[in-house]
Amino acid sequence: MSSPTSHLTWRILEVPAVPSAEHPDAWAYHGIVAVDQAVELATRGYDDLANTLQQTVSGMLHQEYSDKQRFVAVLDRADGGAPTADDVVGYGFLAMTREHNTHTADVYVGVHPDHQRQGIGTALADRAEQAAADAGRTTFFAWSPSPREAADGEEALVPATGVGRLPPPQRVALSSRFAAGTRSSRWSACRGSTCRWTPRGWRRSRPRRGRRPATTTGHTRGKASRRTGTRATRSS
Repeated sequence: MSSPTSHLTWRILEVPAVPSAEHPDAWAYHGIVAVDQAVELATRGYDDLANTLQQTVSGMLHQEYSDKQRFVAVLDRADGGAPTADDVVGYGFLAMTREHNTHTADVYVGVHPDHQRQGIGTALADRAEQAAADAGRTTFFAWSPSPREAADGEEALVPATGVGRLPPPQRVALSSRFAAGTRSSRWSACRGSTCRWTPRGWRRSRPRRGRRPATTTGHTRGKASRRTGTRATRSS
């Protein structure tokens, strides 16, 4: 399926693991790294924290502890040819632990700054989340990098734990998945309560007897990391 971005169209492909960065099928990994570097530069002004090509390739080869999947959004070529690294405009990454916390999944998405606000990130996240849901995962973690924390009194997305405050436009990047479109009605209803995400949307759920309720839902739980930003969770 192809979707428009300005006057161009794009599609999402799953990326298989490759044995090395020199492999003919490693073009997608070269594109992923280029997008990651562009996102880091646009967000922070430097790309020191961007993953290297070797890290990105080797990470998919080591799945002893987590099942991993990668996706890319690629522009459709005018000549109808096969995509190359230069055609990659976004990426998605899914990791699901094998032994512990087997109800959770990490879902990370990045879109080149020149192609943001076109629905690419949403499509990538939906693809990864659907794969996680198909595997029985019900709690999804996501990441939104930010060069700074929102100042007191500034409009911000604040997790229920109170850790981390995302300013615009990072606030919009996270909250728009719940405050607009098909999921808007569930975002306001579930914010600050215990809900679960299903392929049909958010559903309010009741905590099990004798258990502490899940922290919150939507994009809620901020977590410190080597990257400045907010880690968010969607919980059941």
